[in-house]
Amino acid sequence: MPNLPVNGPWLNNLFTHRRNSPWHTFGKSSDIHAPGPSGLWVLLDEDAKGLNDAAFAFGMESPEWFDAPGTYHDGGCGFAFADGHSETHRWMNRAEKQSNRFVITDPSDQKDWEWMQQRTSARQ
Repeated sequence: MPNLPVNGPWLNNLFTHRRNSPWHTFGKSSDIHAPGPSGLWVLLDEDAKGLNDAAFAFGMESPEWFDAPGTYHDGGCGFAFADGHSETHRWMNRAEKQSNRFVITDPSDQKDWEWMQQRTSARQ
């Protein structure tokens, strides 16, 4: 398994998050416990209009899109998980997601953000 992210400065929505403070980061496979390997995404389809670096930024504390997940698959996004399985998740709001600190106000986008939040990290 490849090395997983160990910092995630965006996890607190302020770009000041540091390793495991307060959101869990995963430096090696044995660090994965919440969410477990079958519930932790490692790779995903990012929206092409928002490609800006080699990482996907996701804030855990407030509903906004830093980077936008893709909607290429019938309004869904492809995910690869830490246990090796992959799946396409269809968003409730199948419209293209807006990125660059886009604050989420649409209730269906809020549910989509919550789905990602549950599969991104957990509090230490």
